[in-house]
Amino acid sequence: TSVGFGTEGMGKVFFSEELRPLGSVSGISVQRGETSMMVSWNQMSLSEARGFPFYFVYLYGSAGATGRTTREDKLIEQLRTNETAATFEGLDPDTSYSVKVQPATGGGNGTLSDFHGPNTST
Repeated sequence: TSVGFGTEGMGKVFFSEELRPLGSVSGISVQRGETSMMVSWNQMSLSEARGFPFYFVYLYGSAGATGRTTREDKLIEQLRTNETAATFEGLDPDTSYSVKVQPATGGGNGTLSDFHGPNTST
């Protein structure tokens, strides 16, 4: 990385090449409302992200489920965000949901997190 010079470049960070993020996000927290689910996680540092990070958030669901996500659960929705939180709305109260979060940069995708539901956090 390099830092620009002069008043125009002060405080700006430039990458000669963005790379795939190292690892996955941490601190994932999931909060469920009756018809919504909010997911949040810790911001990756620029050295971990190896570029300017954005995030994919995947929502999985299974009607009548026991609260544990399995490989048979379906991908319901995918969001892309530059923030460290996302909210899914219009969810069915009788469906069990869980999420996975994946960091990415212009250089590629990082590691996909484990499943997280309303009762799990890291």
